[in-house]
Amino acid sequence: MTNAYSYPVPSVTLITGAPGGGVDYAARVIAGALTQRLQRPVTVMNVPAATMAEVVAAAPADGATLLMTGKILWMTPYLRKNVSYDPIRDFAPIILAVRSPNILIVNSKLGIAAVADLVAAAKAAPCKLRFTSSGAGSSSYLASELFQNLAGIDIAHVPSVGNVAAVSAVESGAVEFMFSGITAAQRVIKAGTARALAVGSAARSGAFPDLPTMAECAVAGYESESILGIFAPAGTPRPVVDYLNTQLLDCLRDRDVQARLLEANLEAAGTSPEELLAVMKAEMQRLGGMLARS
Repeated sequence: MTNAYSYPVPSVTLITGAPGGGVDYAARVIAGALTQRLQRPVTVMNVPAATMAEVVAAAPADGATLLMTGKILWMTPYLRKNVSYDPIRDFAPIILAVRSPNILIVNSKLGIAAVADLVAAAKAAPCKLRFTSSGAGSSSYLASELFQNLAGIDIAHVPSVGNVAAVSAVESGAVEFMFSGITAAQRVIKAGTARALAVGSAARSGAFPDLPTMAECAVAGYESESILGIFAPAGTPRPVVDYLNTQLLDCLRDRDVQARLLEANLEAAGTSPEELLAVMKAEMQRLGGMLARS
């Protein structure tokens, strides 16, 4: 593909979920950079998480409509009956764009200072402790389900609409804890209304270097992070997918884009379409099996 390649549509809409959180922020940073690369407007549109996949799956496969989302795309079919899309059949993966560790936060008034304390409290009162998430199938939901599974506890899920609302629910005491993206969690941690206990990633986070990983807290085998991919509708011509991948890789290698993402503790990634597809399939096998057993 050369610089003379003419993108087939005059503008692009990048659809993502609720406004105000880390996903929306990342989408807007990337959309701005991609606008310059494609030399045509790339506009972010916020659509409810429950319907955004259906909107993109039904869109013309011409490069005009893209989707930026995370695990909710490929895990929702394990959680809801009669989902109208198939995450493999109905989408063309373009790139894994962004990754970020999940962070376990609890309401400060709970008096819990360590993951072991949270596990003990959950075991002492099964189904009494409540966690929230940005929605069933989201990274925050899956992080909590994995915690429940590996720690051998029973906890209750109270879903929220988006990560910002979920963090506010922990802050207010409406629920006891959640696994949040660092972007949304920082405000309540700094305010002292929530306490950070651990990060879900395999390695410690540069944003909270003194915070242990879940594995360090004796939750053996725990690893969960937020990842965001960009997709087109299935049937999008391969030259369009390849061109978008090339342009997005250039965007994500740009130092200004990387710096702006890091301001929100988001790490620029960058993969081939095939590598994103492999990530999806691996998670569907690992986490889908867990959800089927729960």
